[in-house]
Parts: sequence; structure tokens; C-alpha cells
Amino acid sequence: MVQPRYDGDTIENNDSGHVILINQEEKNDLEKNIDYHPSFTNHEMHHHQRHVEDQQQQDEIVVDRGYAWLVTIGGTAASSFNGLPTIWGVIQDIYIKDGLFSGSNIAMQLTLIGSLLQALLIACVIISNIFYKRLGPRGLTFLGTILNFSGFMLTAQATSIWHLYLSLSITVGLGIAFSYGATLRCTPQWFIQKRSTSFGIQGSVPSLLCLVLPLVVTQVSNTLGHPWIFRVLGFISLGTGVIAIVFLKDQPSTKNKHRSIPLDSTKNLNNNNNNFDLDVLKNPNMLLWVCGSPLSVSARYLAFVFVPLYATHIGLSGTQAASTVSIMAGSEFFGRIILGVIADRIGPLNTYIGSTVACSLAVFVIWMFAYQFTSLVGFSIVSGFFGGAYTILFPSITSTIVDCSQYPSALNVIMLANLLTIVLPLIASSFGTKDNDGASGNDPFLIYKITAGGLFGVCTILSSIVKFRMNRRIFIKI
Repeated sequence: MVQPRYDGDTIENNDSGHVILINQEEKNDLEKNIDYHPSFTNHEMHHHQRHVEDQQQQDEIVVDRGYAWLVTIGGTAASSFNGLPTIWGVIQDIYIKDGLFSGSNIAMQLTLIGSLLQALLIACVIISNIFYKRLGPRGLTFLGTILNFSGFMLTAQATSIWHLYLSLSITVGLGIAFSYGATLRCTPQWFIQKRSTSFGIQGSVPSLLCLVLPLVVTQVSNTLGHPWIFRVLGFISLGTGVIAIVFLKDQPSTKNKHRSIPLDSTKNLNNNNNNFDLDVLKNPNMLLWVCGSPLSVSARYLAFVFVPLYATHIGLSGTQAASTVSIMAGSEFFGRIILGVIADRIGPLNTYIGSTVACSLAVFVIWMFAYQFTSLVGFSIVSGFFGGAYTILFPSITSTIVDCSQYPSALNVIMLANLLTIVLPLIASSFGTKDNDGASGNDPFLIYKITAGGLFGVCTILSSIVKFRMNRRIFIKI
């Protein structure tokens, strides 16, 4: 990795996991004192060497070791509820089967709740950047924890769908975004060479939580009733929030607060003036990547939400329906880690293209003809393994498309574009619920299958165009 350069400083990365910022003039003076004073005794020489080491020790940043891994634990706890929208399909299925709400287009309205939660979780990370400067990681995580706990408790008391919009989609969505935003700003300060490993751990653990939560949600609903689903989630969020508050913190030295090593050497990451530079869209590759970003998020969301509903439709039990989401989340847990390793070897864009191809084929070849539990499990494994590729690879892909100074703006533009994740699943839901026995024949979920598979296919085309615009060699690492 190319290390960032600072005016008047040199950067040395030693074997113990330290990045040392040394003022060049001071370093030259210290070296001259040693090199050009032959009258120094061995004791004096040792004294000067110790002085150099002490000077370096004062300016060093401890990375990739020690407390950095505690920050990873805190970041993992803070981002553990990022996967909540993916299990919304299980909760939505409970609401529909139990007839908890009356009215027309209930399925579409409940789908909008999950879509809005997903969109706010992504887009409000931008807002978290504003609060981070004033509150820091612990203050921002504390605010996110309060919003999460309050939102879940209010959702447990909801008696109308519009209550869910306010308490779950908006309140919990903001809370998750603030906690996640804190990890995105805090973690890069503590990692350079092992930063992808840290983010990989943080990105995979929410999938592991999604492996367990669908079964917990179903069991709690059957024994205690649906309000206790959100009370349990509220107390879990409170526990993870406390862990995050304890471990997340900025680099302690004063220099680090101004010279924190940003993601992929973007030293202007903390410069608010660079957060919304729309000139990044003048880059055709970036424009194509931004267009494909919400499509990829929406395709993955459709699979997670509608597979359990489809399982109920073909006659499977509630436990089997919840199991499909758990299997998908468990497969995604391993997939995110393995795909991250593969991306380091063949390139993140190449890995992403291969993953979208696999997901599209899984929809059209497996889900399209899945009428038994075993075949639906097969789809869940394949879709889960490759479906999380975008989440872990989009920062690396973005940094290869734009230069370092444009990275913050590119990231914010992508997150704004992902607001479309509200619209796309909603459109699919409206077509799917309009006529259960019309053009789709005996399969009312056909529209969801075509939409999910088609979106993955479009993502493959757009990302392939970006790849060949950057380099026409097929096997080049990008």
C-alpha cells in the first residue's frame, strides 16, 4: 500500500506495527549530531541514539496491533445491527400471517418499512460525519445506542403501520447509521496493512447475527408474542452499544487527530469541503459505478426479504422459512471473509463481477425452479455467499476508480445514490401484489425473481464496462 505523504515529514513503518511521523529537519539535525561529531564517546553516541528513539516514540502511531484490535471489537459491536433490514422479511411474514394490520396493500407498505430502514442506514452515514467532529466515536455511538434502544421499545408498542415508519425505519435507522458511521471514521486510524481484515471482521459479524436472529424472532413470536421481538432486539442493541462505547476511541496523540491515516491514503478525509464535490461524476467510470450501486443493494435486499415469504407460499413451515434467511446469512458470513481474501489476489472489481454473475445465475437457475426446501436452501447458500460482495468491496473499488482526494466525495455520492433502494423493492412489490394470478401465472413471486436476477445482471454489465474502460486486458488485476 502506498503510504500518505505529509509536507515536511517522513513516514517510517517499522516491523512492530508502528507508523512513525518524523519531522525531516529534526531528523537531519539528529543524524548530523551523530555522524559529524567523531569526538563523541560510546556513551554519548548511545545517548544520542536513545534521544532519536525517544523523539520517534513521541510521534509514532500504533497500528495493526494492540488496542487496534479492541477497536475492531468495538466496531464490530457498533455495526452488528447493519444486517437488520435483511431479516425484516421474517418479521414481515409474521405480521402478514397473523393479520396484525388491516387495510389494502399491506405487503407493499411493510416492504416500504424495510426499504426505508435500509436506505436511511446507508444515507444517514453522511449525517454521522457531521456529528462525529463534535461528539467523537464514543459520543456518536452513545447517541446511536439511545436511538436504537428507544426505537425498538417504541416499535413494540406500535398499533399502526405509520408507527413503524417513525419508530423502526427512522429512529432505528438513524441509530444504526450513527453507530456504523463512528466505526467508518474510527477504524482507519488504527489500521493500515490489516485494515481490510478489520473491516472484514466487522462486515461478517452482522451476517452471523442474522444467522441467529431469524430463529430467535420466530421463537419469541410464537411464545411471547410479536411485541417481545422488538423488546429483545432493544436489549441486544443496548448490550452491543455498551461494548462499542467502551472500546471505540480516536488515536490518543494530538498529532493523530490532525494526521490520522485515512482510508487508502486519503489524507483529506476529514476535510468537510471535499465531502460533496460533484466533479467526481465527470468521470464516466465513476458515473457507471454510482448507477450500479443501488441496483446491487436492492437485488440483495429482494432476495433476503422475499425468500422467506416465498417459502411460506410454497407450503413450508414458519421455522423452515426463517431457516432460509439464517442459512443465507451464515453463508454470507463465510462469503464476506473469503471474497475479501480473493479480492486481494485478483482485484476487487474482478471479484465483484464474478459475484454478480453467480448471484444472477442463482436466481434464474435455482430460485426460479425452487419448489422444495432443499432447492431453496441451495439458493440461500449460493446467494448468501456471493450476495455480500458489494458491501465489503465497494470502498476498494471506488478508490481504484477515483484518486485519493476525490474518495470522500465519491463515497458520499454513492450513499446518496443508494437512497434508490427505497424505490426499487417497492416497485417490485407493487407489481407483485397487483395481480397474484395474472401475468405471473401460478407464481406471484415471479416478478421478484425476475427483478432480483435482472438487477444482478445489470450490475454485471455496468461493472464489466467500467473494468474494460480502465483496462482491456481480461485477466488484469483491478
